[in-house]
Amino acid sequence: MPVSAIVISLKNDASRRERALEMLEAHPHLELGELQNTQLPVVVETDTIAEGVRIVREELPALDGVEFVHVVSVDFSDVDAFDEKLPPRRRRAQNAR
Repeated sequence: MPVSAIVISLKNDASRRERALEMLEAHPHLELGELQNTQLPVVVETDTIAEGVRIVREELPALDGVEFVHVVSVDFSDVDAFDEKLPPRRRRAQNAR
């Protein structure tokens, strides 16, 4: 089972932060730690690597009240075979010279 350790930076706005916390608490793949100011440690457990990548890269950053998702570690050492198609990587815009 793929497991990711992340830290979610929440917005400073209290109402947006509370709405985000409610959505995060209801998420079936998340185990929330103790909120420290606007930093929330989270463990993400999924059945597949691709599902974990989708949650961390797409779903969580899109939540209203989430400022940024910091990936601390990812462990998929107990996954026997890696034959999943991962979401495409987003390319960062290169600075024009």
